Amino acid sequence: MPEQSFSRESEEIHYNKLKEIALPHMERSDGQLSILDPDIEKYPAQALGEFRITGNLQPPEATEFIGSVAMPEFVAMSKGLLDSGEDEPPLRQETERLLTERQSIVVTTDHDDVTSPAYALAGFTNTLRRTNVDRREEEELKFEAGIIISKMVSLLAYEVGSQKIPCMEVLRMMCDRIYLSYPPSKTFLASGIAEALPSNHISKHNNDLKSDISEWMAEGAVILGESLLGSTHRLKEDGTVHVLPRVTKGSAEMVMHDHIHILPVIIGLTEEDRYMQRIGPLQQPRSLDDVHSLSEQMAVARTERNRARGSQVICVYQTAEQAEVERKRPQR
Repeated sequence: MPEQSFSRESEEIHYNKLKEIALPHMERSDGQLSILDPDIEKYPAQALGEFRITGNLQPPEATEFIGSVAMPEFVAMSKGLLDSGEDEPPLRQETERLLTERQSIVVTTDHDDVTSPAYALAGFTNTLRRTNVDRREEEELKFEAGIIISKMVSLLAYEVGSQKIPCMEVLRMMCDRIYLSYPPSKTFLASGIAEALPSNHISKHNNDLKSDISEWMAEGAVILGESLLGSTHRLKEDGTVHVLPRVTKGSAEMVMHDHIHILPVIIGLTEEDRYMQRIGPLQQPRSLDDVHSLSEQMAVARTERNRARGSQVICVYQTAEQAEVERKRPQR
């Protein structure tokens, strides 16, 4: 439960602001997502002061079933994350070595959709967990998994047949910890949520979250799913260019440590092109420039994939100048 309690009025304002942000994601989901009613007792992740939810880890089959209902290609798409490519040493071998040595891994995506980080994390960790099936207990690969998501996701549910399954419950099946952040995205800024909530709530919330994650990952053998970009990328109005939002300094600094390694993954979730493709081997960014380079690699890879399938849409990574103009532009 949250360390600090808030008034019912603040909780209502918080819910309504998050609902404004969540509605466009629901409307773009082709009926796969819906909005949950406000109920902190039933859905504790909705609470204003909650930044971390404990998972309820289930066998890989559970999340694979739900993922496949939403996207039948999910299991097939997942298999290539660990075993494709010609890396030396092979990615599976290197991943197992790092986790055994108490290093940590961040699986980051180009954030094609709000669900992208979850698909990438589930695909990667499920494949690893299946390697334990034929091992003796003392030889099993041991690690913990977590994810950073937008606080807005606490309002979303998957429509699976006639059932409505809260997205948080799906995440709990595949994670030991779920972290809920307020991303510095254009959508969040435009919503006015920061001004509507108690003074400095969002900055304190995000700082507490970052401290908790940093301590956890320093303990080692953690796989964390997130998008360093912080918000979904967008197609320009002329339909020819996808722009990946620029990684903020705060997000970059979270992964610039000797014990953290990054696996960049690009994802497509449209009916015309569904895929999960990792970009090269594990990387270890040492500077802000390294993190930006990693994001540029994802933009290049997405452009190459588009061209291979005959699309002229290119993908670019936002420059520092473009990000500053975007930051200063009046919010509507």
